Amino acid sequence: MTLREIFGAGFSDSEVDKVVYSRDASDFEGEALAVVWPREGKQIHNLVAYAKRFEYNLVPRGAGTGLQGGCVPARSIVVDMSKMNKVLEVGLDYVWVEAGAVWDEVDSVLGDKEIAVKPINHKVCTIGGMVAMNSLGVEVENGKISQYVIELEAVDGSGKYLKMGLPALKNFVGLEGTSGIITKVKLKIVKREMKSYMIYKFNTLGSMIQKAVKMIALDDVLSVEYFDDLSSEMVGLEAKNHIVVCFKGDKGSVKEKDEVESLISLKERLYHKLRGSRYTQMEDPKLPLDKMASFLYWLRKNNVPVFGHLKLGIVHPCFKEYSKLPKEMRELVGTLKGVNGAEFGYGLKRRGTLKGELKVKLEVLKEQYDPKNIMNRGKMHE
Repeated sequence: MTLREIFGAGFSDSEVDKVVYSRDASDFEGEALAVVWPREGKQIHNLVAYAKRFEYNLVPRGAGTGLQGGCVPARSIVVDMSKMNKVLEVGLDYVWVEAGAVWDEVDSVLGDKEIAVKPINHKVCTIGGMVAMNSLGVEVENGKISQYVIELEAVDGSGKYLKMGLPALKNFVGLEGTSGIITKVKLKIVKREMKSYMIYKFNTLGSMIQKAVKMIALDDVLSVEYFDDLSSEMVGLEAKNHIVVCFKGDKGSVKEKDEVESLISLKERLYHKLRGSRYTQMEDPKLPLDKMASFLYWLRKNNVPVFGHLKLGIVHPCFKEYSKLPKEMRELVGTLKGVNGAEFGYGLKRRGTLKGELKVKLEVLKEQYDPKNIMNRGKMHE
């Protein structure tokens, strides 16, 4: 059975489609041999059998918004999940969706409930892609999507169709499609809770860090988001350092829906401004708060815009395309006892950097679920 026989109109090997699907939101470009758009699990099962027989690499793709080259093909068949996009069931505290369902479209049918993790590209991001990457949302106080996955279905690299709850589903959440292709997800949904906000501006980094430390220590503070003077100016704020503090309840002065949504959308607006200004290398180091000032001073000295999550210690310096500064930054992070790569995953960009217990775990999982290594080969691992 050929790919055209399996997928019909949902198959393409046209040069235009192969070029379009050779990239994602990262700087990397690969080579797609073909693109398929499955509409049901049976097609994916047949696709895996085909790939095993002819030793093709399969690359699952959600919206292609990843920054690490996670769905860049390497002479691969790209599996675009966007046609498997149904909301299957909405319960009192859960929602069942197909993997290609877009976050905004799912959210629109949840009434007074919500998916707690809202991605920065929520208008296009798919639920399956978020689960594969274990995404952290715009409202970082809500944690990662793994905290809300109840069950999932997937086709692994050996062709088995699996239905999993805890703990087995952990072998697919955050594995970036290297153990199999997620087809359906059951997510816990939560009641939309009251939050309020305050925004503060500072002339100096030192005064900003002092205020952030005080805010982080408060029990009712859920998050402290930072925008340096460069990123602040990009989103229409004064060219100073700003922090946006999120409170549980109504303690903050910003409570009205429109004002709240405007503050929450700052990161989304900034992301698109940065991309439009060719700041295409976005990093995600995590540093101890007592080392954060030294790190931010270095970024400012080098005119690198930065924003991030101070309560989590994760910030996002943004570099111009082809800049050599990211290498210097990673060395500095190591010197400051920080961690490089705290949020965005591994993908192609960080291939080969997986170490220790995580590396051993991945090797075991590949042997269990993908012994022929046809699932997203060369991502997370060599």
